[in-house]
Amino acid sequence: MRDRLRALGIPLVACATEATQQHLSAFLDAFLLESSRARVRHLLRRTGWRAATSGLVEARLDPRVCKWEVQQSRPRVWDPRFRSAGVYIADTKVGLAMTLEQASAASLATCRDAIFSIVPGALAVFLNHEWGVCYCSVASPA
Repeated sequence: MRDRLRALGIPLVACATEATQQHLSAFLDAFLLESSRARVRHLLRRTGWRAATSGLVEARLDPRVCKWEVQQSRPRVWDPRFRSAGVYIADTKVGLAMTLEQASAASLATCRDAIFSIVPGALAVFLNHEWGVCYCSVASPA
């Protein structure tokens, strides 16, 4: 993964494990259906963070706070509320600090779904590497 990201010009700035864990935990608490949270946490303990970016999570996103954009693989224009620096969480041991555009490129380049968390438990994007993105927000739409 590191070589692919370097080739794209994406700096590899690792986030502290505690910060990444905070973003991931807040994502699960805020954006997954309540009935699925315990199962996903159990899988995280067994298989690591890769479980958080698998189809298991994608299928359990709460539609009340997560909205899919599936018109194209990646939007031409990103929702401005989500265009901030954040933590990219894929299948590695640590999260990486980057922008939404970089996170999208990383997800596509590595053929991995990923979570891009901006504000823990309040603002995040789930990146499906094949067909869309899911904007997750506990705040009301702008």
